[in-house]
Amino acid sequence: MNRLYEYGADSIYFYKNTSVGLTDYRHFAEVVSTHINKQMPELVLIPTSTMGKSLSSILSNRFGAGLTADCIDIQLSEKQELIFIRAAMSDTVLAKIVCINCELKLGTVKPNVFKSKKRTTARQEIYEKIDFETRINTPLYTVLSTRQYAQKCSVDFNRYSTIFCLGRGVKDQQNIDRFFALAEKMQVGIAVTRTLVEENLVDKEYQVGQSGKSISPKIYVSFGLSGASQHIVGIKNADVIVAVNHDKNAPIFDFSDIVVEEDLNLILAEMEARFIQ
Repeated sequence: MNRLYEYGADSIYFYKNTSVGLTDYRHFAEVVSTHINKQMPELVLIPTSTMGKSLSSILSNRFGAGLTADCIDIQLSEKQELIFIRAAMSDTVLAKIVCINCELKLGTVKPNVFKSKKRTTARQEIYEKIDFETRINTPLYTVLSTRQYAQKCSVDFNRYSTIFCLGRGVKDQQNIDRFFALAEKMQVGIAVTRTLVEENLVDKEYQVGQSGKSISPKIYVSFGLSGASQHIVGIKNADVIVAVNHDKNAPIFDFSDIVVEEDLNLILAEMEARFIQ
């Protein structure tokens, strides 16, 4: 609880209902709707998740609120209007969206899009515990048939303080496998750009950028990556950005703290010699 206050929360409302199933978004919708009616906020932000997507859709319909999904930034205009920014047109552009003709604005936000900042000034902390009962007796869904699928790959970038990101310059599966082996030995994470996913070289769960995940490691190292704006959006919160590329004009260099103008294959071989052999 203290961490929530430490990172900016002014008020925390704890709704207690032991009978609510954690997977039924309808109960959450009732709780949040009740709180919105009490507090009348202008903006409600919800995590981009399976639960969050369902919850935000219900709230948007229920309150006639504008909803922007998968926000990568939120700004305030000179007119004090909220501007929601998200990827559009197959992630080739950034769209700026303003909700009009509605008092309530909703947005779903991807994890790690905003960098955590601790509160610098003391404020009065408000905590309220509320007993709440929802009465939804109909089942959430009915199973008509079942079919077994292969387990989906899952990647938790938050486990790693250092992440290697592979771009188009890595080129082939052999080099990708070498990087994965090196990363395992060094206990660092692996991420990739959209290109390697579209070429079916790496699972989409490893993708970072507008159409992938946003990350905020202490150290981010890119290999053979040009640095398109769509990718930079996903790494902008890294503490230190290191770029390895043989092209001295690679756009990624403009966003990097450390630049290594060298053939990534030579760098890879040197790292293997030091950490694997």
